[in-house]
Amino acid sequence: MFGSVVEYRTSGAEWSITIDGESEFSEETRQRMRLHREDGMFWPNYFGFLAGLPS
Repeated sequence: MFGSVVEYRTSGAEWSITIDGESEFSEETRQRMRLHREDGMFWPNYFGFLAGLPS
């Protein structure tokens, strides 16, 4: 899956992952690409935090 587009969508406590627009993929792919809920919830909060820092 080199060069794939991975998209996390979060809304409150809800989250989803798509790889190249597909939401169905194997557990092996999920583990290999390290696609976990924690990552999907962490990154939006992290970038929001960075945006709020004084420049």
